[in-house]
Amino acid sequence: MIKATLQIAIREIIRFVMRIFCIFPIKNNRVIFQAYDGKQYSCNPKYICEYMLKNGKPIEIIWSLNNPDNYKLAEGIVKTKCYSLKWMYYVMTSKVIVSNTRPKTIFPARKKQVFIETWHAGGAYKEVGINVKSQNKWEKWVLDWSQKKEAQRTTLFLSSSEIFTKYNINIAHDYYGDILCSGMPRNDIFFNQQAYAEARERTRKELGLTGNVVLFAPTWRKSAEESENNSIVKDALDCITDVANNEWNGNATILYRGHHWSGDIRENNKKVKDVTSYPDMQELLCAADILITDYSSSIWDFAFTQKPCFLFVPDVSFYGGETHGFCTPIESWPGKICETKESLYNGLANIDKTEHARRASDHIRFAKSYETGIACSQTSDAIMNYIRSGSR
Repeated sequence: MIKATLQIAIREIIRFVMRIFCIFPIKNNRVIFQAYDGKQYSCNPKYICEYMLKNGKPIEIIWSLNNPDNYKLAEGIVKTKCYSLKWMYYVMTSKVIVSNTRPKTIFPARKKQVFIETWHAGGAYKEVGINVKSQNKWEKWVLDWSQKKEAQRTTLFLSSSEIFTKYNINIAHDYYGDILCSGMPRNDIFFNQQAYAEARERTRKELGLTGNVVLFAPTWRKSAEESENNSIVKDALDCITDVANNEWNGNATILYRGHHWSGDIRENNKKVKDVTSYPDMQELLCAADILITDYSSSIWDFAFTQKPCFLFVPDVSFYGGETHGFCTPIESWPGKICETKESLYNGLANIDKTEHARRASDHIRFAKSYETGIACSQTSDAIMNYIRSGSR
């Protein structure tokens, strides 16, 4: 209880201090972008930003980063260090704030400011937000408080599909305001054959990828008992390596991509290339021929490529029943379910591309997808409308 109370108290204090910056007027064409709480220049905010820059939109672009010196961004983008005084100034004077995560509720919204939530996942798979089962009552108390604040502050929430709106926006985030049914801007690349082919070739060349490229991307696990760095990760990587050696004559590259809340891989497998720190997941999905995950929403993005996808879920009863829970039945997801190493091995050794493509198409229809390849354009238009109208 003390920890939870302290968390809320600290955030309220910071919110109070940041109100000092209200002495500065809002700059009507200033837009600040942030991804994964400043950890990356990536995801939906990156694709929106680059679209607006490429199309000459008359805006001042600010990017919020934890380590701005590590990034060389395009000319015309101003970098600022997250949670610095300069960041506070930019946040409090920007007309539009674009983020792919709920940013810890530490800054107050001004009346005419616009907050656009792009989120960082599509579809509806594991429970998120206030519905995660493993929360204790104090964690839930803090989260409920945060969700209420965020819902009040959010102006527009981007949605990838009808089931995303229901489970992730309405239920998990308790938001019932304006929703843009655009799909995710980062997925526009899968609807543009030239952009997709260029990203695939560029990424494979940059990373030196040859043969079958298998991307293993497990989701984040909260506790030590369900950590990514346990036997599940080792079993999956060993299995993929065995298939590559025994069935594909070694003609394969194995990639490991940890969740952005997790660390790099710690298993000693020299045949695996760790791409956890690679800046753009969409480029990795373009480069990969096969995706193996568990409960990650990357299956939503990958479904639009119709390439083979596998769900390695030996802990499905524990994860789905006791820790997180699922929004939709795992049987409806776009991936072949493998609960054992043997089933994963057999699936990889005997891939039916037609069956995998059918699964992907069926799931996209089931979810009632909004993705059409113009999400960047639609979101850009929404931002410019807010700027031109001067309203929220």
